Amino acid sequence: MARPRRWRPCVTSSDADIIIAGAGAAGLHLAWYLKRAGLAGRRVLLIDRDRKEANDRTWCFWERGENPLEAHLYRRWTDLQFKSPRWSGRLALGGYVYKMMRGSDFYAAMRADFEGEPGIEWRLGDIASVADAANGGAEVRLADGAIVRAPLVFSSLRGPEPTPAPGRVSLLQHFVGWVIRVEHPVFDPGQATLMDFNVPQDGETRFVYVLPLDERTALVEFTVFSPAILPREVYARGLETYIRSNLGDPAYAIAHQEFGVIPMTDTPFAAASAGGGVINIGTAGGATKPSTGYTFKRIQAQTARIAANVGAGRAPLAGARTGSGRYGFFDRVLLNVLARGRRAGADVFTDMFSRVDASTVFDFLDETSTLAQDAQVLWNSTRGPFVAAALDVMADDARRRLGIGI
Repeated sequence: MARPRRWRPCVTSSDADIIIAGAGAAGLHLAWYLKRAGLAGRRVLLIDRDRKEANDRTWCFWERGENPLEAHLYRRWTDLQFKSPRWSGRLALGGYVYKMMRGSDFYAAMRADFEGEPGIEWRLGDIASVADAANGGAEVRLADGAIVRAPLVFSSLRGPEPTPAPGRVSLLQHFVGWVIRVEHPVFDPGQATLMDFNVPQDGETRFVYVLPLDERTALVEFTVFSPAILPREVYARGLETYIRSNLGDPAYAIAHQEFGVIPMTDTPFAAASAGGGVINIGTAGGATKPSTGYTFKRIQAQTARIAANVGAGRAPLAGARTGSGRYGFFDRVLLNVLARGRRAGADVFTDMFSRVDASTVFDFLDETSTLAQDAQVLWNSTRGPFVAAALDVMADDARRRLGIGI
């Protein structure tokens, strides 16, 4: 039996074997996994305009077991609360732990891991464009006019979000978080609030989560699902009102602020450039869960798979899902429910968490659930709006197959 051919891109000259454009969560994870897969003499060039030393963002996620970067996590919670006008209670996590990774800790861990590794170079530069190169491979153009080339460029750079095709949905998850410090102990560091919908919804999906860091410090984040971001004063007013009304109106100082925007869309992201020299990773490569916005663990899975493929000489995207499957269908249905106003987001999530153990909901949202768990979550949702949304999604698929209205 003939051996399978090892995948090798064709390029006539290069400055590195692999370029990673953007040293955020996706780019750094990919370099980290590539090192573990074995660089075998390959030269990896990381390019970013920032030294990645500031605590510029926070990633939170739930999971069972240990994370590959468990030692660098900042906080963990095993006691989660859900709150809404219709139902409030403690969530049955079934072994899940809610975890926080601070940007500064993640960057420091990555820099320390790459220190002394001759195969990985970190270059400061403002990236102007990433594209296929005329002679094969790909090239990165920097704002200062420099051009660097490689057989493969992995890019986490986000341009304009994909324009929704007819029948598709495009929402944004946008948020402002404050780390506040109060004069007297008011927080329970062992208990966090995953979602609190006891805020005015204003026709959107709005909630606050509270993650205590110690008895006097907490991250309080005001989150919105809607088609467009809001003026900054709206988030600030929402946070001020929540702190005053729900946290006992303590005197507080803002120690840190963060702002973020995450796409929530069922419009596919391009996995690669037309010529195949540029592979998109992270949110730019579709790693964000469309219906929730959660990204961190999905980036880990995506970059680990790519690194394993590269280390084994396979095409970088080998083994990636080519179809949406049932979870893609569920994402589209939920987005349709929210975007078309079939049921308020506060009610959708209250239905889920009040009627089904959180561990089952997390399995469902993590795309690790059984068919029985899927049925449990869907049966306990308010079925009318979801059935209408499912029919709408199926009709859109039928029109697409027939080429009608595309």
